[in-house]
Amino acid sequence: MALTTAELLEELFAAAGRPLDSTRREQFLVYLRELQRWNCHLNLTSITDEAGIIRKHFLGSLDFLQAFTPHPGLPLLDIGTGAGFPGLPLKLWHPELAVDLVESSQRKSVFLRQLCHALGLKDVRCLPTRAEALAADSALQAHYAVIVSRGVGRLRRWLPAALALLQPDGRMVLEKGPEALAEVQALASFIAAHGGVVAACISIPGESAVPRTLVVIAKSTGSQKV
Repeated sequence: MALTTAELLEELFAAAGRPLDSTRREQFLVYLRELQRWNCHLNLTSITDEAGIIRKHFLGSLDFLQAFTPHPGLPLLDIGTGAGFPGLPLKLWHPELAVDLVESSQRKSVFLRQLCHALGLKDVRCLPTRAEALAADSALQAHYAVIVSRGVGRLRRWLPAALALLQPDGRMVLEKGPEALAEVQALASFIAAHGGVVAACISIPGESAVPRTLVVIAKSTGSQKV
């Protein structure tokens, strides 16, 4: 007999060492259903099977926890969040985080606002803008303790803005592919020129044929290069 969606969620999360309580199970169920519903007319994800969404998007987002330690009120910024990854799964797992989701697409931002309302989330904002525009706000400069991104895109374009938004002792965590170390080493001088340093590269084990790496970038003071 096929598993129900709730059973599939519980099984895959438990297998990843992250057993779900009833609140998280219901929230991730709502997330999954809303993602599937909106994806019919808004290109949110190319992964459409439930197991793939749970593994790639939900659990894959929680892998970012290997790079930082959450605490109450910690300000986290997700740049280019798309359908909310990794910021929203991190918020569901650690509701004490204060999360800002940056997504330049107005339509995706509408989805995110509706989703956050359906999930009943507090201390989360959906910002329909870009990191470069956000960095122009003096109130947000050096504001975020953690900045995350899966949709890295052209790092040279937005990394200076992201570093300006980062606290002096904060860290930026980016998901990259198998050539992560070579890529960041090639950009080392550019990163340094804008006050950053590559502090770590964390390999993420998994079933995917494409290896994943979390690249941690910090403000240069007190950091060490890879």
